[in-house]
Amino acid sequence: MTSASSDESMNEFADVPRPRMSRRGVVRAGALALGLGAAPARAAEVPGTAPAAGVRPFRVHISPTVLGDLRRRIAATRWPDSETVADTSQGVPLMLMRSVARYWGEGYDWRRFELYQAPRTWAERAYHNLIYFHEAGKGGHFAAWEQPFIYAAELRAGFRPLRSAL
Repeated sequence: MTSASSDESMNEFADVPRPRMSRRGVVRAGALALGLGAAPARAAEVPGTAPAAGVRPFRVHISPTVLGDLRRRIAATRWPDSETVADTSQGVPLMLMRSVARYWGEGYDWRRFELYQAPRTWAERAYHNLIYFHEAGKGGHFAAWEQPFIYAAELRAGFRPLRSAL
């Protein structure tokens, strides 16, 4: 490559704005890089954490005695006197609260909505008993692989401006 061609390539990017970085910015970037580099080591040093025991599944099951006790406590709610105004300036209307309590105590099917739909697992990583939900996708594929020719054409169209700039 001759010096004339290298000068032309340098002039090609002469009008591109370049970010200015002060000494303070360089120090911040260096501190950030050091902090990010130390993050995995510091995550292992979290006090009170046990070594990773892996992931183990669990199921939510609420005993009938607990549900019976909850229904009993909802039914035994002591209600205040009726509000003195017709609007909501004194809070939620008493009749609405009573109907909501009646629904939760008598009408709501606790077993039907017990949390069995998505699988749950305990994951012991940097924190104790971290619960996370993961449900594998059902059906369908990644849209690009259903019509690969359209996907390839869109990729080519996206790279075309970059290719012409070179």
